[in-house]
Amino acid sequence: MGLLTELGQNPSSRRPWRQPGQRLDGQGPLSTRVGADRPDGVEYVRASESAHGLAVRSRLATPPGAGAPVPGRARSRGSTLRLRDLAAIHGVGRDEPTQSRNRRQTAPVPVGMTINAVATAFGGPEVISFVDEPVGEPGPGHVLLEVRAASTNPIDYKLFSGDYGKDLSQLPMRLGYEASGVVSAVDEDANGPAGPVYPGDEIIAYPVRGAYAAAVVVPASSVVPKPSTLSFEEASGLMLTGTTAVHALTVTAVGAGDTVVIHGAAGGVGLMAVQLAVHAGARVIGTASEGTHAYLRELGAEPVTYGDGLVERIRSLAPGGVDAAIDTVGTDEAIDTSVALVADRNRIVTIAAFQRAVELGLKVIGAGPGGDPGTEIRATARLELVRLAQAGQLHVRVAATYPLREAANALRELSSGHTHGKIVLIP
Repeated sequence: MGLLTELGQNPSSRRPWRQPGQRLDGQGPLSTRVGADRPDGVEYVRASESAHGLAVRSRLATPPGAGAPVPGRARSRGSTLRLRDLAAIHGVGRDEPTQSRNRRQTAPVPVGMTINAVATAFGGPEVISFVDEPVGEPGPGHVLLEVRAASTNPIDYKLFSGDYGKDLSQLPMRLGYEASGVVSAVDEDANGPAGPVYPGDEIIAYPVRGAYAAAVVVPASSVVPKPSTLSFEEASGLMLTGTTAVHALTVTAVGAGDTVVIHGAAGGVGLMAVQLAVHAGARVIGTASEGTHAYLRELGAEPVTYGDGLVERIRSLAPGGVDAAIDTVGTDEAIDTSVALVADRNRIVTIAAFQRAVELGLKVIGAGPGGDPGTEIRATARLELVRLAQAGQLHVRVAATYPLREAANALRELSSGHTHGKIVLIP
């Protein structure tokens, strides 16, 4: 099975309630969807109309006519945004021309406030501030997400640190690229890679801008289902590290029978790369501190301590040679060791040591200078990551959680380079 197996090709990969439903006559624009999250196996969904042009589907707790529906709602810090009781909106079930009756019906979303973390200048974590901003209707092809957890990543602080330039027009800069949560409202064209997106869906949003928030409007194209096997905290950290790991393994052509060295195997990207490489049938040697060796062994890797004598220690483990190397830390040791062990430099990749990689003719991926963004590879990888996590074959290790308002402290810990797993913010 390849790393980029299409989720849609697996009969168990799509949530059953994604299947088309049927119209119930006499109840306005109602549809049914088969779903495993109701005892009777059926969800009832009502859509209603307003002049705002926003399509909102509201899950009903009971079948039509059996009681009052429970509308979706969007919550943000300090305020509650309640979608209208869609059954009460005028026009539902009334006699009207066929073309109008068959048009997707809509309802407005009131505007409320959400808290956002932004960088107001270039510098260290002290430049992070918090602002209350309005959040309301998602536009065409977008959804409103109630954030339950937002993952931190090195790219977050590198952008406002000035490492990639200091374009003042980017300030204030919204922070965060990935989050998990519950969909509160949708536009009529809200279709993600796995199909239509509905209010109440538990999802992962990646890539997005401004994930460090209590609520955020995101493109539906960035929304994939949250695996039920993962908590919101774990799910928030699945995508950026996971897609980066897939990208690294793809460009180095790691597969069954290969021996690959992963530098920084206990970090966010490293842990994903270890699991994916093992899943692909490769032998994995991972560099890490001794305290993480037991966990790496659980994942199927052969851990080795970094530091003086690293090349010799790896050679003793793999006397037959090393086929590929993935550097997730960017140190001279990682680069020098990789060059010493791997004959083909096209099978050495880094996500951090940009300048040295260019000088030595190694592969560079990611957002750094000269990096291959791998847009298509990463986009395709998202549903495969969901499938593997849902099957219990991919795990996310959460090293620490912080309240959203302590984002600066979270990023200080992350930038120390000594975390083993993901650091997650909770709104």
